[in-house]
Amino acid sequence: MEQKCSFCEMIDGGKKPPNLILENDYAFGVFGGYYREGHCTVIPKRHIEAFSQMKPEEYAPTFDLIAKISKALEQHYNVKKTYMLAIADMVYHTHFHLIPKHPNLVGMGKYSFRVLEVIEGYKNTPKDEQERMAKIVRSLIPAS
Repeated sequence: MEQKCSFCEMIDGGKKPPNLILENDYAFGVFGGYYREGHCTVIPKRHIEAFSQMKPEEYAPTFDLIAKISKALEQHYNVKKTYMLAIADMVYHTHFHLIPKHPNLVGMGKYSFRVLEVIEGYKNTPKDEQERMAKIVRSLIPAS
């Protein structure tokens, strides 16, 4: 029998978590306070291992929750923006971390990219290679 992920167990259990902020038919947001004050998570209700597996009808309701919770965090903490990260490495169920950008704290991008730079080194891809790769990726995107 396949073991369910911790998010699916929470969803399938039918009990609303006490740290629930907001939910709709497709996703719910919980307060976690993990790494920085105000850190929240928005979790799709359907098990999705990669962001690319989300269905078109899931985008708007999920990002609506993200926007509403982000605005509330920015108002509460009096900050100008909220970071959003979608990682799904520790729990293989796509989820979105919302982290308020508090004053005098290192930005998440700076932190994340600095870690990559230390581990893997900085790669300054030549412009012609960037253009070539953009053309390849663009060609793989179906016309709408």
